[in-house]
Amino acid sequence: MKTILLLAIISVIAVVAFGQQTVTPINNSTSPSPSVPLAKKVRVHGCYYSNWSQHRKDSGKFLPENIDASLCSHIFYAFVGMNHLFQLEPYEKNDLDQKTGKDAVVGLYTRINDLKKKNPELKTCWLSVATSSPSTKAI
Repeated sequence: MKTILLLAIISVIAVVAFGQQTVTPINNSTSPSPSVPLAKKVRVHGCYYSNWSQHRKDSGKFLPENIDASLCSHIFYAFVGMNHLFQLEPYEKNDLDQKTGKDAVVGLYTRINDLKKKNPELKTCWLSVATSSPSTKAI
């Protein structure tokens, strides 16, 4: 499932990056074939968010709530981890929602997706993959 999601994200990025593409269907007849649009041209106002920014001190600290969602069409979230089986997994302890006893802590993934309440057209992309585990070979 995670592999399919990663491939879907890469496909979306490719369509966005290359804009409108057309393909002419193969036709054995001598009449001209119309071009078929593959994708509508999309303007991207990308906002990059690194989960490491939560660890900065004082005014350098930056959380999902600090993002002005009205300025972004897409948010590119960094980082997600990858294990030795090349499966995606959370990179930071607080990426996912957590329940500790009676308390619930809302994770960074949920907080990023909650920005869609302010901008319903916002797309979130978990794009950047990182690994620092000694057991994971370099890719």
